[in-house]
Amino acid sequence: MKLKLCSEVAEIRTLVNVCKDIVTRVKRTQLQHELSTTLKQSVATRWNSTLFMMQSVADNLEQLKSTPDRTQQKLLLDQDEELLKEAVKVLIHLDVATRLLSSDQMPTLHLVVPVRHNLITNLMVADDDSEAIKGLKSMLIQQLDTYYVINDLHDIAAILDPRLKHNNSVIPADRRDVALNSIRRMMAEVPTSFEEETKSSMKGSDTSVTDSERLPAKKARLETTTSETRSFFGDLYQFSSAATSQDELDIYMECPDVSENVLHFWSSRSHMWPKLASIARVILAIPATETSSERVFSTAGRILKERRTQLKGDSVDNLMFLHGLKSQRIQ
Repeated sequence: MKLKLCSEVAEIRTLVNVCKDIVTRVKRTQLQHELSTTLKQSVATRWNSTLFMMQSVADNLEQLKSTPDRTQQKLLLDQDEELLKEAVKVLIHLDVATRLLSSDQMPTLHLVVPVRHNLITNLMVADDDSEAIKGLKSMLIQQLDTYYVINDLHDIAAILDPRLKHNNSVIPADRRDVALNSIRRMMAEVPTSFEEETKSSMKGSDTSVTDSERLPAKKARLETTTSETRSFFGDLYQFSSAATSQDELDIYMECPDVSENVLHFWSSRSHMWPKLASIARVILAIPATETSSERVFSTAGRILKERRTQLKGDSVDNLMFLHGLKSQRIQ
């Protein structure tokens, strides 16, 4: 099986090498300007550039066939057009996953679990797949098992997305139970000061609630009274510190409401579930990948050029800040 898999992947590797030769030949013969869209080069340090190269070749196949260059025509004869298009259809899912998990403008950690689930689903071998595509899919699934590892934090973030909290195909019951226990432990450790800060930071957001949520909101007001009672009687009364946290989590798990915007969902309910919203505030702020920090380093490298090495640290910080504001306005 290993030898067969290697031969099938080798066929894909040959396909990639032929695409590289085609792009190189087009650029050397200056045929690029005759194409409706430019051919992309594969760059080892650029994410998914091999896919972009293959896609650009597939999009320009008809025009490339009409070029008079004989060497180019020979390269096209070595190209398996059907395999090229099939491979692009498989690899395009990885590009979508990369862009989803690398966003700077939205939370991404809660997407790690569903993105992996969808990748596995889309990479399942189909009966009508060619042997090369079957080998490619099998190899990619092996790579996912090695490098795309799910941990408890990812499950916690997925549960904090109301659209995923009860999806058994994405989060199995055993993993959900472990994640829920972790959330309860976190809620029990949330400082009162951070809880109040979470509620106050959401004052400007839309806090409209549905009829099904008014009962929990009333309960929150009763819990304020309970807090005052605790302060008055001190050690005379004993209260369970985990009861409120568990109530918040249970109410959230039973709440049928969902939202396309996870941040808006939690900001509009921070007054109802302050401890749970505090956890969401921390967890959802964690980026799924290091892409954002890598972009910051790239931006800093463009600012600190050879002729600008005397910039002070404060000036660099201000320029980076302005660049971030500009990027947000553009997007």
